[in-house]
Amino acid sequence: MIVNMRSFRTLLLSTILLSKASAAQSPCDSLNADFSAWVGGLSVNLQNTVISNQWSYFWTFGDGTNGYGPNTGHVYSSPGSYQICLTVWAWDAFTQDTCFADHCELVLLTGGGQACDSTFVSDFTWEDQGGGVVLFNGTSSLPATWSWWSFGDGNTGFGDPTQHFYQQPGTYTACYTAGYWNAQTQDTCFATSCETLASATGVAGSFLAPTHIYPQPATDHLNIELGGSAEVADLQLYDLTGRMVRHERSTAVERHVMDLTDLTTGQYLLQVRTPSVTRTLRVIKR
Repeated sequence: MIVNMRSFRTLLLSTILLSKASAAQSPCDSLNADFSAWVGGLSVNLQNTVISNQWSYFWTFGDGTNGYGPNTGHVYSSPGSYQICLTVWAWDAFTQDTCFADHCELVLLTGGGQACDSTFVSDFTWEDQGGGVVLFNGTSSLPATWSWWSFGDGNTGFGDPTQHFYQQPGTYTACYTAGYWNAQTQDTCFATSCETLASATGVAGSFLAPTHIYPQPATDHLNIELGGSAEVADLQLYDLTGRMVRHERSTAVERHVMDLTDLTTGQYLLQVRTPSVTRTLRVIKR
């Protein structure tokens, strides 16, 4: 039997490329349209279960109006039952097609009791800390019992004040939602404000240390490799409320091990300071 080796190599190469493409994660794999609806008077605040900057979002509010984007809200003109539906879609580059996911929730607006205070507003300030870290501080015209953040890069957070780490430089629209409990309606009233961060610095190329942290997510211990730096490094670990939960010093060793055993599951910010550079990295505790 005569085998055409050129054809065989071409077929083998095509098979390898196809296998690699198939193994690549598609934005359709985790497509999720689930959301929660928070009712307050005649307003509804909508919070997505999962947010991705690879997905598109389309809402129908059940009163003939619609909206776009994750984590939105809507004010109705009268009490009643309304079916809110969300359609999420993404483009799959491998299949060259669009995938969809849908989810609906029925909400009941009674409109009873005293309506939410129309003068209730929220606002916030932000400060670029360098290295991609931005400090946010929210305020509201009435004391807020609940606050939530959308940072504009597909990530969200709770609490006030808070910090967020942007992995890439760019322009982001951050939103702050504050809420208070309305005893008359036995529900929560909301106020949202948004602002564009015109120059979030992201990860700057001049930051050289540490070169690597692992594992991510971490469980009991976090390894911090300082890239062979002979400098003493000051290591500070913060939770997303800005509270320092670890403060250690690395004395000119290549790898420092930080104990995370007693920390709760969630995201943290690790700030590494040396005499020459400062860098802030995101740490995920599992």
